[in-house]
Amino acid sequence: MNLARYFRPIINTESSYPADAIFLGSTCLWFNAVKVFERGKAPIVVSAAEIPYEIKYQLSKSQGKILGIEKPPPLLMGVMNVAPDSFSDGNANRTPCCLLKQINKMFDEGIDIIDIGGESTRPGFTSISSSVEKDRIDKVIRLVRKNFPNLPVSIDTRKASVAEHALSLGSMMLNDVSALSFDPNSIKVAKKFESYVCIMHNSGAGKDLHKRIRGKYFLLDIFDYLR
Repeated sequence: MNLARYFRPIINTESSYPADAIFLGSTCLWFNAVKVFERGKAPIVVSAAEIPYEIKYQLSKSQGKILGIEKPPPLLMGVMNVAPDSFSDGNANRTPCCLLKQINKMFDEGIDIIDIGGESTRPGFTSISSSVEKDRIDKVIRLVRKNFPNLPVSIDTRKASVAEHALSLGSMMLNDVSALSFDPNSIKVAKKFESYVCIMHNSGAGKDLHKRIRGKYFLLDIFDYLR
């Protein structure tokens, strides 16, 4: 079911805040104004006092711990892609020494979670086999678990067998760009390991993953999909 109106908080991070400030969940981020979106209308900005109570409640209620981490959100995730066609830092042939150097750099920069992916899902990507994907992520997960045993690992994959391999090595979260829709066994794997799950919007399968996002209100379509 599509919503009639959508509310996006206009976030502030300043330590001083007005009396009408509403804090976003259990974070130090606050807002007292929101941008309102409706299909067929131009967005408008209104006072947070004007939004419905149930929306205000959902935005301000305390959040559970992410991956059991004591630090209050938001948390910082470092992304490590070991697919040669990744749009960011892809390279499937890096030596363990190079990989460890990059992991160390991210750790020093304050990451709370590291997300490891072996298959690029950029626009126009080419899907790879589960065995190739597992080979790519295996050495990285083992490096992290050995050298940073307390750093939570997230596995970025659409494939249940890859997720199972990563979770069996100590990964704690399944990060699935297909929202568990590409592989019907993914939800079973997540339940088996009682892992955390991060789901993302997608508009197709395989090479069509990004091709159906179109139209003036695609952002609202994404909100509806995730809801």
